[in-house]
Amino acid sequence: MKEAISAQIGKLRNAPFKELNKRYKELFGKAETASHKTYLWRRIVYRLQELEHGGLSQKAKDSLKALIAKYDPINNAAFRPTPSRLNASNSKDRRLPIPGTVINKEYKGSRYQVKILENGFEYRSKIYTSLSAIAKEITGAHWNGYLFFSRAQRKSVGSARSGSDGNARRSRGLVGIKSPADKAPNPTEKSDQ
Repeated sequence: MKEAISAQIGKLRNAPFKELNKRYKELFGKAETASHKTYLWRRIVYRLQELEHGGLSQKAKDSLKALIAKYDPINNAAFRPTPSRLNASNSKDRRLPIPGTVINKEYKGSRYQVKILENGFEYRSKIYTSLSAIAKEITGAHWNGYLFFSRAQRKSVGSARSGSDGNARRSRGLVGIKSPADKAPNPTEKSDQ
């Protein structure tokens, strides 16, 4: 009697790379050129389950190919932004990925997921118009949404090495944060002179 599929998968989980390569060649009839152990293991496990339980029908495979051809924004030029749409004043914020992308954020030990929509964001099945509103709901405090979700790009002013403007905080990219050296003298304070 054949070994149960779950037992085979369990044995392969901790198998050395050479053994996985050998098993891959047995199942697929050719050697795999990838050198990533987890990738190899996943391909083998999928193939074992496919052989045991049956794979996708040809109709399902054809449907998947048609959907990919029609809706894939990476490989379908119709869904890619054209240069004229990129330069338009109402163009999307460049800090955001394409609609449908999910942004993951870990905060205080919990994981939060926000889905990018065409005109907003979805968080816990509720639609928001800004990332800041979602950040406020998560933290209870006002946050810049792009900073909270790590979507902001730091501004570079001056150079940390050259100190071109004599202001170290700016050269570190911390624009908008004041240091004690930036404090203007208070005319009501008495001076020691």
